[in-house]
Amino acid sequence: MNRYTRAALALALAADLSACSGSRIRSAAERGDVETVKRLLAKDPRLTEASDFGPGYSAIQLAASAGHANVVEVLLAAGAQPRDAMKQAAEHGHTDVVALLWEKGGPATREPAIVQEALVRAADTGHIPPLEWLLAHGGDINARSPSGWTALQCAAFRANPSLIKWLHDHGARLDDRGKYGWTPLFCAAASGDAGVTELLIQLGAEVNVTSPSGGTPLTRAAKTCELPVMRVLLQHQVDVNLRNGDNNTALILVIRGMPPYENSFANHRAFVESGKNKAQEQTCLPIVQLLLEHHADVTVRNKDGLTAFDIATARGWQEVAAAVCPKDAVVASTATR
Repeated sequence: MNRYTRAALALALAADLSACSGSRIRSAAERGDVETVKRLLAKDPRLTEASDFGPGYSAIQLAASAGHANVVEVLLAAGAQPRDAMKQAAEHGHTDVVALLWEKGGPATREPAIVQEALVRAADTGHIPPLEWLLAHGGDINARSPSGWTALQCAAFRANPSLIKWLHDHGARLDDRGKYGWTPLFCAAASGDAGVTELLIQLGAEVNVTSPSGGTPLTRAAKTCELPVMRVLLQHQVDVNLRNGDNNTALILVIRGMPPYENSFANHRAFVESGKNKAQEQTCLPIVQLLLEHHADVTVRNKDGLTAFDIATARGWQEVAAAVCPKDAVVASTATR
Protein backbone atom coordinates (compact mmCIF):
# COMPACT_ATOMS: atom_id res chain seq x y z
CA MET A 1 0.00 0.00 0.00
CA ASN A 2 1.57 3.31 -1.04
CA ARG A 3 1.41 6.50 1.00
CA TYR A 4 -1.38 8.02 -1.18
CA THR A 5 -3.61 5.03 -0.58
CA ARG A 6 -2.89 5.16 3.17
CA ALA A 7 -3.74 8.86 3.24
CA ALA A 8 -7.02 8.28 1.40
CA LEU A 9 -7.97 5.50 3.80
CA ALA A 10 -7.13 7.70 6.77
CA LEU A 11 -9.35 10.48 5.44
CA ALA A 12 -12.22 8.05 4.81
CA LEU A 13 -11.87 6.65 8.34
CA ALA A 14 -11.88 10.15 9.82
CA ALA A 15 -15.02 11.01 7.86
CA ASP A 16 -16.75 7.85 9.06
CA LEU A 17 -15.81 8.58 12.68
CA SER A 18 -17.03 12.17 12.33
CA ALA A 19 -20.36 11.02 10.88
CA CYS A 20 -20.73 8.51 13.70
CA SER A 21 -20.01 11.16 16.32
CA GLY A 22 -22.41 13.55 14.61
CA SER A 23 -25.16 10.96 14.81
CA ARG A 24 -24.39 10.29 18.46
CA ILE A 25 -24.50 13.95 19.50
CA ARG A 26 -27.77 14.52 17.68
CA SER A 27 -29.29 11.47 19.34
CA ALA A 28 -28.02 12.56 22.76
CA ALA A 29 -29.33 16.10 22.28
CA GLU A 30 -32.75 14.88 21.23
CA ARG A 31 -33.17 12.67 24.29
CA GLY A 32 -31.70 15.28 26.68
CA ASP A 33 -28.49 13.41 27.57
CA VAL A 34 -26.44 16.45 28.51
CA GLU A 35 -23.43 14.48 29.82
CA THR A 36 -22.98 12.62 26.53
CA VAL A 37 -23.27 15.92 24.65
CA LYS A 38 -20.55 17.46 26.83
CA ARG A 39 -18.28 14.45 26.39
CA LEU A 40 -18.61 14.44 22.60
CA LEU A 41 -18.04 18.19 22.35
CA ALA A 42 -14.90 17.87 24.47
CA LYS A 43 -13.51 15.49 21.85
CA ASP A 44 -14.64 17.52 18.84
CA PRO A 45 -16.18 21.02 19.23
CA ARG A 46 -17.10 21.02 15.52
CA LEU A 47 -19.95 18.63 16.31
CA THR A 48 -22.14 21.60 17.23
CA GLU A 49 -22.93 21.99 13.52
CA ALA A 50 -23.21 18.31 12.59
CA SER A 51 -26.51 17.64 10.82
CA ASP A 52 -28.16 14.61 9.27
CA PHE A 53 -29.00 14.05 5.62
CA GLY A 54 -32.77 14.25 6.03
CA PRO A 55 -34.25 17.52 7.28
CA GLY A 56 -30.72 18.65 8.17
CA TYR A 57 -31.39 19.12 11.88
CA SER A 58 -28.39 19.91 14.06
CA ALA A 59 -28.03 18.94 17.72
CA ILE A 60 -29.26 22.33 18.96
CA GLN A 61 -32.34 22.17 16.76
CA LEU A 62 -33.21 18.71 18.05
CA ALA A 63 -32.66 19.77 21.64
CA ALA A 64 -34.81 22.88 21.13
CA SER A 65 -37.58 20.82 19.51
CA ALA A 66 -37.60 18.44 22.46
CA GLY A 67 -37.47 21.25 25.04
CA HIS A 68 -34.12 20.33 26.61
CA ALA A 69 -33.02 23.77 27.80
CA ASN A 70 -29.92 22.42 29.59
CA VAL A 71 -28.64 20.81 26.38
CA VAL A 72 -29.38 23.96 24.38
CA GLU A 73 -27.37 26.00 26.90
CA VAL A 74 -24.38 23.66 26.63
CA LEU A 75 -24.46 23.78 22.84
CA LEU A 76 -24.72 27.58 22.81
CA ALA A 77 -21.70 27.81 25.09
CA ALA A 78 -19.82 25.57 22.65
CA GLY A 79 -20.61 27.93 19.75
CA ALA A 80 -23.65 26.32 18.12
CA GLN A 81 -25.51 28.52 15.66
CA PRO A 82 -28.99 29.13 17.16
CA ARG A 83 -31.02 30.67 14.33
CA ASP A 84 -33.28 27.76 13.38
CA ALA A 85 -33.44 26.49 16.95
CA MET A 86 -35.69 29.44 17.89
CA LYS A 87 -38.26 28.32 15.31
CA GLN A 88 -38.10 24.73 16.50
CA ALA A 89 -38.61 25.69 20.14
CA ALA A 90 -41.60 27.92 19.35
CA GLU A 91 -43.18 25.34 17.06
CA HIS A 92 -43.12 22.75 19.85
CA GLY A 93 -44.31 25.13 22.56
CA HIS A 94 -41.12 25.41 24.62
CA THR A 95 -41.27 28.99 25.86
CA ASP A 96 -38.36 28.51 28.27
CA VAL A 97 -36.10 27.46 25.39
CA VAL A 98 -37.30 30.41 23.29
CA ALA A 99 -36.37 32.76 26.15
CA LEU A 100 -33.00 31.06 26.61
CA LEU A 101 -32.14 31.36 22.93
CA TRP A 102 -33.17 35.03 22.96
CA GLU A 103 -31.01 35.73 26.00
CA LYS A 104 -27.91 33.72 25.11
CA GLY A 105 -28.14 33.11 21.38
CA GLY A 106 -26.81 36.50 20.34
CA PRO A 107 -28.13 38.88 17.67
CA ALA A 108 -29.03 36.06 15.26
CA THR A 109 -31.99 34.95 17.38
CA ARG A 110 -33.33 38.51 17.62
CA GLU A 111 -33.52 39.24 13.91
CA PRO A 112 -37.08 40.29 12.99
CA ALA A 113 -37.37 37.55 10.36
CA ILE A 114 -36.38 34.86 12.88
CA VAL A 115 -38.75 36.19 15.53
CA GLN A 116 -41.61 36.38 13.02
CA GLU A 117 -41.03 32.87 11.70
CA ALA A 118 -40.96 31.56 15.26
CA LEU A 119 -44.19 33.40 16.05
CA VAL A 120 -45.98 31.96 13.02
CA ARG A 121 -44.65 28.46 13.77
CA ALA A 122 -46.13 28.72 17.28
CA ALA A 123 -49.46 29.81 15.79
CA ASP A 124 -49.38 26.95 13.30
CA THR A 125 -49.11 24.42 16.11
CA GLY A 126 -51.46 26.27 18.46
CA HIS A 127 -48.99 27.12 21.24
CA ILE A 128 -50.09 30.36 22.89
CA PRO A 129 -47.37 30.75 25.61
CA PRO A 130 -44.47 31.18 23.13
CA LEU A 131 -46.75 33.43 21.05
CA GLU A 132 -47.27 35.70 24.06
CA TRP A 133 -43.56 35.74 24.81
CA LEU A 134 -42.57 36.58 21.24
CA LEU A 135 -45.17 39.33 20.98
CA ALA A 136 -43.74 40.85 24.14
CA HIS A 137 -40.26 40.76 22.59
CA GLY A 138 -40.79 42.41 19.23
CA GLY A 139 -43.03 40.01 17.32
CA ASP A 140 -45.76 41.51 15.11
CA ILE A 141 -49.08 39.68 15.28
CA ASN A 142 -49.97 40.82 11.74
CA ALA A 143 -46.64 40.49 9.95
CA ARG A 144 -45.89 37.72 7.48
CA SER A 145 -43.22 35.17 8.17
CA PRO A 146 -40.40 34.86 5.60
CA SER A 147 -42.39 31.98 4.08
CA GLY A 148 -45.40 34.28 3.62
CA TRP A 149 -47.83 33.11 6.31
CA THR A 150 -49.52 35.15 9.02
CA ALA A 151 -50.41 33.80 12.45
CA LEU A 152 -54.15 34.17 11.80
CA GLN A 153 -53.86 32.37 8.46
CA CYS A 154 -52.25 29.42 10.23
CA ALA A 155 -54.90 29.34 12.93
CA ALA A 156 -57.63 29.31 10.26
CA PHE A 157 -55.93 26.59 8.22
CA ARG A 158 -55.55 24.46 11.35
CA ALA A 159 -59.20 25.10 12.28
CA ASN A 160 -58.25 26.36 15.74
CA PRO A 161 -61.14 28.57 16.95
CA SER A 162 -59.71 29.32 20.40
CA LEU A 163 -56.47 30.56 18.86
CA ILE A 164 -58.37 32.61 16.28
CA LYS A 165 -60.25 34.36 19.10
CA TRP A 166 -57.02 34.90 21.03
CA LEU A 167 -55.23 36.39 18.03
CA HIS A 168 -58.21 38.61 17.21
CA ASP A 169 -58.37 39.83 20.82
CA HIS A 170 -54.66 40.67 20.61
CA GLY A 171 -54.98 42.74 17.45
CA ALA A 172 -54.81 40.33 14.51
CA ARG A 173 -56.53 41.89 11.51
CA LEU A 174 -59.15 39.70 9.88
CA ASP A 175 -58.64 40.77 6.27
CA ASP A 176 -54.86 41.04 6.07
CA ARG A 177 -53.40 39.01 3.23
CA GLY A 178 -50.66 36.46 3.64
CA LYS A 179 -49.56 33.45 1.60
CA TYR A 180 -51.13 33.32 -1.89
CA GLY A 181 -52.67 36.73 -1.23
CA TRP A 182 -55.33 34.96 0.85
CA THR A 183 -57.11 36.32 3.89
CA PRO A 184 -57.78 33.97 6.81
CA LEU A 185 -61.30 33.33 5.46
CA PHE A 186 -59.76 31.74 2.34
CA CYS A 187 -57.75 29.47 4.65
CA ALA A 188 -60.88 28.45 6.55
CA ALA A 189 -62.64 27.68 3.27
CA ALA A 190 -59.69 25.59 2.12
CA SER A 191 -59.60 23.69 5.41
CA GLY A 192 -63.27 22.74 5.00
CA ASP A 193 -64.18 23.84 8.53
CA ALA A 194 -67.63 25.45 8.66
CA GLY A 195 -67.31 26.43 12.33
CA VAL A 196 -64.13 28.42 11.77
CA THR A 197 -65.64 29.97 8.64
CA GLU A 198 -68.65 31.11 10.68
CA LEU A 199 -66.43 32.40 13.48
CA LEU A 200 -64.33 34.56 11.16
CA ILE A 201 -67.44 36.03 9.56
CA GLN A 202 -68.97 36.74 12.95
CA LEU A 203 -65.77 38.52 13.96
CA GLY A 204 -66.09 40.70 10.86
CA ALA A 205 -64.20 39.03 7.99
CA GLU A 206 -65.16 40.20 4.49
CA VAL A 207 -66.98 37.40 2.64
CA ASN A 208 -66.62 38.73 -0.91
CA VAL A 209 -62.89 39.36 -0.76
CA THR A 210 -60.93 38.32 -3.87
CA SER A 211 -57.45 36.88 -4.19
CA PRO A 212 -54.84 38.14 -6.70
CA SER A 213 -56.00 35.39 -9.07
CA GLY A 214 -59.61 36.54 -8.78
CA GLY A 215 -60.89 33.74 -6.56
CA THR A 216 -63.14 34.13 -3.53
CA PRO A 217 -63.61 32.03 -0.39
CA LEU A 218 -66.71 30.57 -2.07
CA THR A 219 -64.89 29.54 -5.24
CA ARG A 220 -62.06 28.09 -3.12
CA ALA A 221 -64.54 25.97 -1.16
CA ALA A 222 -66.25 24.98 -4.41
CA LYS A 223 -63.04 23.55 -5.87
CA THR A 224 -63.03 20.82 -3.24
CA CYS A 225 -66.81 20.59 -2.78
CA GLU A 226 -66.87 21.79 0.82
CA LEU A 227 -70.65 21.83 1.25
CA PRO A 228 -70.82 22.91 4.94
CA VAL A 229 -68.44 25.83 4.29
CA MET A 230 -70.36 26.89 1.19
CA ARG A 231 -73.61 26.78 3.13
CA VAL A 232 -72.16 29.13 5.77
CA LEU A 233 -70.82 31.56 3.17
CA LEU A 234 -74.11 31.63 1.29
CA GLN A 235 -75.96 32.46 4.51
CA HIS A 236 -73.89 35.64 4.77
CA GLN A 237 -74.73 37.42 1.51
CA VAL A 238 -71.77 36.13 -0.46
CA ASP A 239 -72.01 36.88 -4.18
CA VAL A 240 -72.68 33.44 -5.66
CA ASN A 241 -71.72 34.55 -9.18
CA LEU A 242 -68.31 36.08 -8.54
CA ARG A 243 -65.75 34.57 -10.91
CA ASN A 244 -62.10 33.66 -10.52
CA GLY A 245 -59.31 34.50 -12.95
CA ASP A 246 -60.43 31.74 -15.34
CA ASN A 247 -63.98 33.09 -15.33
CA ASN A 248 -65.17 30.09 -13.35
CA THR A 249 -68.03 30.59 -10.93
CA ALA A 250 -68.54 28.42 -7.87
CA LEU A 251 -71.13 26.44 -9.84
CA ILE A 252 -68.65 25.63 -12.61
CA LEU A 253 -65.90 24.78 -10.15
CA VAL A 254 -68.04 22.35 -8.17
CA ILE A 255 -68.68 20.36 -11.35
CA ARG A 256 -65.27 20.84 -12.92
CA GLY A 257 -63.19 20.45 -9.79
CA MET A 258 -63.71 16.72 -9.25
CA PRO A 259 -61.51 14.31 -11.24
CA PRO A 260 -61.19 13.20 -13.95
CA TYR A 261 -62.19 16.51 -15.54
CA GLU A 262 -59.21 18.38 -14.11
CA ASN A 263 -56.84 15.66 -15.29
CA SER A 264 -57.55 14.16 -18.68
CA PHE A 265 -60.19 12.40 -20.72
CA ALA A 266 -58.13 9.26 -21.17
CA ASN A 267 -60.49 6.29 -20.99
CA HIS A 268 -63.22 8.86 -20.47
CA ARG A 269 -66.07 6.68 -21.67
CA ALA A 270 -65.13 3.91 -19.27
CA PHE A 271 -65.01 6.35 -16.37
CA VAL A 272 -68.37 7.93 -17.26
CA GLU A 273 -69.98 4.52 -17.06
CA SER A 274 -68.27 3.58 -13.78
CA GLY A 275 -69.81 3.49 -10.33
CA LYS A 276 -67.20 5.98 -9.10
CA ASN A 277 -68.42 8.62 -11.52
CA LYS A 278 -72.01 8.12 -10.42
CA ALA A 279 -70.98 8.40 -6.77
CA GLN A 280 -69.18 11.66 -7.51
CA GLU A 281 -72.32 13.01 -9.14
CA GLN A 282 -74.34 12.23 -6.04
CA THR A 283 -71.74 14.11 -3.95
CA CYS A 284 -71.91 17.07 -6.28
CA LEU A 285 -75.68 17.26 -6.76
CA PRO A 286 -76.71 18.73 -3.38
CA ILE A 287 -74.01 21.41 -3.72
CA VAL A 288 -75.29 22.31 -7.18
CA GLN A 289 -78.83 22.49 -5.82
CA LEU A 290 -77.69 24.75 -2.98
CA LEU A 291 -76.00 27.14 -5.41
CA LEU A 292 -79.05 27.21 -7.64
CA GLU A 293 -81.23 28.03 -4.65
CA HIS A 294 -79.02 31.09 -4.19
CA HIS A 295 -79.49 32.11 -7.82
CA ALA A 296 -76.28 30.79 -9.40
CA ASP A 297 -76.16 31.85 -13.05
CA VAL A 298 -76.17 28.76 -15.31
CA THR A 299 -75.40 30.80 -18.44
CA VAL A 300 -71.89 31.88 -17.42
CA ARG A 301 -69.09 30.62 -19.67
CA ASN A 302 -65.56 30.17 -18.39
CA LYS A 303 -62.40 31.09 -20.30
CA ASP A 304 -62.75 27.88 -22.35
CA GLY A 305 -66.26 28.89 -23.39
CA LEU A 306 -67.91 26.14 -21.31
CA THR A 307 -70.97 26.44 -19.11
CA ALA A 308 -71.76 24.28 -16.10
CA PHE A 309 -74.14 22.34 -18.36
CA ASP A 310 -71.39 21.65 -20.90
CA ILE A 311 -69.08 20.26 -18.25
CA ALA A 312 -71.77 18.16 -16.54
CA THR A 313 -72.79 16.71 -19.92
CA ALA A 314 -69.18 15.82 -20.76
CA ARG A 315 -68.93 14.01 -17.45
CA GLY A 316 -72.08 12.03 -18.05
CA TRP A 317 -73.77 13.60 -15.04
CA GLN A 318 -77.35 13.56 -16.27
CA GLU A 319 -78.99 14.69 -13.03
CA VAL A 320 -76.57 17.59 -12.62
CA ALA A 321 -76.87 18.48 -16.30
CA ALA A 322 -80.65 18.57 -15.97
CA ALA A 323 -80.39 20.83 -12.94
CA VAL A 324 -78.09 23.37 -14.64
CA CYS A 325 -79.61 23.14 -18.10
CA PRO A 326 -80.20 26.58 -19.66
CA LYS A 327 -83.68 27.06 -21.04
CA ASP A 328 -82.48 26.80 -24.63
CA ALA A 329 -80.50 23.57 -24.11
CA VAL A 330 -81.56 19.94 -24.25
CA VAL A 331 -80.09 17.42 -21.87
CA ALA A 332 -78.48 14.58 -23.77
CA SER A 333 -79.58 11.11 -22.79
CA THR A 334 -75.97 9.91 -22.73
CA ALA A 335 -72.65 11.59 -22.09
CA THR A 336 -70.91 13.10 -25.09
CA ARG A 337 -67.63 14.73 -25.52
